[in-house]
Amino acid sequence: MMGRNNSVASRLIADFPNISIIKCICHSVAIVASEACKKLPRTPEHLASGIYSFLSRSSKRQCEFIECQMQSETEILKMLHPSQTRWLSLAVVVERIVQQWEPLKIFFTKHWVELHTKGSELIYAAFNEPTTKLYFLFLKFLTSPDLGLRIDLAQSQRCRDTSNGP
Repeated sequence: MMGRNNSVASRLIADFPNISIIKCICHSVAIVASEACKKLPRTPEHLASGIYSFLSRSSKRQCEFIECQMQSETEILKMLHPSQTRWLSLAVVVERIVQQWEPLKIFFTKHWVELHTKGSELIYAAFNEPTTKLYFLFLKFLTSPDLGLRIDLAQSQRCRDTSNGP
C-alpha cells in the first residue's frame, strides 16, 4: 500500500508528482510501540494473562477477589483479558492491573502463602518482584492518552477508512 515499488502510493506519486502522501499515524505509532515492547521482558504480558485465567475459571476466586478489593477500599472491577492481536488493547488491561495492584497482591499472597493454590505461585512471585510493577507503570505511561496512543483514535480512523468506500 505505502511501499516504494509498485504500491498505491508510488503509483499516485507517478501520476501526481505534487501529491503529499501521509501515512497512518496510528499504524506508525503502533509499530514503534510494539517494537519497544519487544524489548521488555514478557512478564507483564504473561502476568496479565495469568491473572485473568486464574480468576475467570472460578466464581469462588472471583468472590474472594471482590473481598480483597473491599478490604483495600478499591473500586470493584473485573479483570480484563489481553487481546493477542492488538497491542493497544493491552492499554486497558495494564490500566486495570495498576489500578487493582493492591487487591491483586493481597489475593495472590493469600492464595499462595495460605492455600498453596496451584497456578498462584508464579503470579505471587511476580507481584513480589519489584521490577514487575515498574514494567506495568512504564506500559501505562507508554499507552497513556497524553502520548496520543488512544484506542478510540485508531478505531475512528478504521471507521473512516471503511465508510469512505473503495
